[in-house]
Amino acid sequence: MKNRGYMEGEKKLQMSEQRIEQLCGSETILHIEDEPTIRQTVATILARMRYVVLEAETGEAGLAIYQERACDIDLVLLDLGLPDQWGGEVFSQLRAIDPQVKVVVFTGIQGPERNLEGMQALLEKPVRLVTLLQTVRTVLDTE
Repeated sequence: MKNRGYMEGEKKLQMSEQRIEQLCGSETILHIEDEPTIRQTVATILARMRYVVLEAETGEAGLAIYQERACDIDLVLLDLGLPDQWGGEVFSQLRAIDPQVKVVVFTGIQGPERNLEGMQALLEKPVRLVTLLQTVRTVLDTE
């Protein structure tokens, strides 16, 4: 199964109340991911941490949302293996709209092509839940 283990430790996450509070936020995150299970799980987790989550299944849909709501979106969580276009192309188009866009690449693709110049972080699937949350919070807190 393609999605097996994409979120390591999802059911085993145990953090102190203080640490959970540190990882919470109110920012808006656009998650561009074609796998419904991954997209929905990540959206649920981030929403529980009080983030506002916008979801897109394709690069085209993600770009349309970003163009419409760029001033509201604080971070883009981007899969590279999208069905309609390479995530690197989506990244370039996001940067054309806003050169300061914060992008975390979240992918299972291996190889140097996943290292996009200008991205803030790279998360490799499967990812530990706490790593996802820490990375999101760290990138959002970076000026």
